[in-house]
Amino acid sequence: MSQLKVNSIVPSGGLPAGSDGGGIIQCVQTVKTDAFSTTANSTWTDITGMSASITPQSSSNKILVHVKLEVSDSSAEIQVYRLLRGGSVISASTAGSSENGFAMIDTDAYTSGIRSTDACITCFLDAPSTTSSTTYKVQVWKNAAGTMWLNRRSLNAGVGLVSMITLMEVSG
Repeated sequence: MSQLKVNSIVPSGGLPAGSDGGGIIQCVQTVKTDAFSTTANSTWTDITGMSASITPQSSSNKILVHVKLEVSDSSAEIQVYRLLRGGSVISASTAGSSENGFAMIDTDAYTSGIRSTDACITCFLDAPSTTSSTTYKVQVWKNAAGTMWLNRRSLNAGVGLVSMITLMEVSG
């Protein structure tokens, strides 16, 4: 005999606004397996392939954005990462004077930076208040003449890694 035991069943459209709990309505993920590099200096640069789009079912729902980046750099410099919804910056500090983001890597802090990678991770609950398709993307800012790498170490292409952006619609 089969049994099905549950504490609750959440409708596919999620729980109504004002309810005690929320449920995941949909999940979208972009996995970047190839390498990306940039030598752009002192400017915000889109990280190619690090974006994902989702169409919320209700304007009262939220989007949980999870980003994991594997980064390396060929010189002693600072890299700052920020998250955008459309053209608007979200998940960024306001404490700095110019380069505000959700994570920073300072490759000047260690001498073997070209041999290693750093994982930059953020998880941000956004309220886009829309039912239109919404795109989230990641940008990088760096302050020296070296090459910033995503998904491989700067020393050589012998080590490959994976970065990803995941969007989950959470019922409001």
